[in-house]
Amino acid sequence: MDMQATKIVKNNVIQQQQKTLANIYSNHKAENKWILMIDPEDTALKSLSQGNDVDTNKILKVHSNKVRIEAKSIHKALRKGNCSAVVLCKQLFAQNQIDWLSQQAQLSNTDFIVLEAPLTVH
Repeated sequence: MDMQATKIVKNNVIQQQQKTLANIYSNHKAENKWILMIDPEDTALKSLSQGNDVDTNKILKVHSNKVRIEAKSIHKALRKGNCSAVVLCKQLFAQNQIDWLSQQAQLSNTDFIVLEAPLTVH
């Protein structure tokens, strides 16, 4: 794949993520809780905050390349009840862990969203 094609794919992923994040934010901005985002595209968040009425101070960003992210840690955050939504922007867990976290989120009355994995071209 050439550099131009890679850039187009990356831009499409960022645009998709930006639209999804805008919807999530608008659904939860009335609640006075955090939106926990794991591995968001910084470019998507930056564009979102510039083009919309988005208070990024209520979005907690965690990057898996800086902090070890475990299902148990997310479960702890869900139990505390301080998050209105947890968004996994990258597939970090096995399907059984995703299912378990989704169930725990329902019990905590928290939205649990797993964004599609970035597009890859072979």
